[in-house]
Amino acid sequence: MEKENKKETLSCIICTDESQKLEFLPCCGKPDGDILYCRKCLEKLVNEKNEGKCIICKNMFKLEGEKIVKNVKKGKCASCCQWRDLKGGELCDPCMVGKQNPLWYICNCCGGRQKIPHPMYRYFRPTYQGTSGSTWYCHGKCNTWKTWKLAPKELGKIPYSEWPTKFWGCKDGEKIMEQFKQMKLSDK
Repeated sequence: MEKENKKETLSCIICTDESQKLEFLPCCGKPDGDILYCRKCLEKLVNEKNEGKCIICKNMFKLEGEKIVKNVKKGKCASCCQWRDLKGGELCDPCMVGKQNPLWYICNCCGGRQKIPHPMYRYFRPTYQGTSGSTWYCHGKCNTWKTWKLAPKELGKIPYSEWPTKFWGCKDGEKIMEQFKQMKLSDK
């Protein structure tokens, strides 16, 4: 997974050194890409077990001599109970997203509201007003796994980049898209 430094413009993404042999990670990198690292910086990213985390996507990698390999831990996610690749300890990638941005949902069976630390909206098709194709445990009257709807006013909390389609069944899709752009500009 090494790339010879053939172009002067290629440099390590961390230290910007152009004189070193550059390598790419198995997650975000590719042989002809520009997300490249020098070995010195890769060695700074790893722990005593030679395990590190990509600075772009946070996927784990491991240095094994001259090789760079994926370092994926598989297991049962502590939040959604699915068997998946685990990130950040005991959570899968969707639950990591949901933990950072938990939203309110409405149970399709009992109508109870519940804050869910998983991006259930990823399973809504064809609109945000649909029902999740996936289940989550209802802690209300149901006390079992049920499907969910997004609670009103939660749509604005979902990053536009996570919408499966441009307007996702929203009448005011262009207006909401403009609001997201304004919010991003004000964050800078």
